[in-house]
Amino acid sequence: MHLVATWPNAPMLEVGNEGPEGAYEHSYAVFEDPIALTKDGYFNLPQGPGLGLEPVEDELARRRIAVGKA
Repeated sequence: MHLVATWPNAPMLEVGNEGPEGAYEHSYAVFEDPIALTKDGYFNLPQGPGLGLEPVEDELARRRIAVGKA
């Protein structure tokens, strides 16, 4: 998202939004104050350091997949 925002006149940014389980809101629910589409179909870029988003630790832990040794 940030990379595309640096491109002058970027035509679009494709975001998966096959609902309800694949809606973009579910992917970003692991972040505090997740990004959201504006009514015009735009995103406001997060302004924090790094990706600009703070993770919700409980959500990350709930979605964590245990990787075992074979």
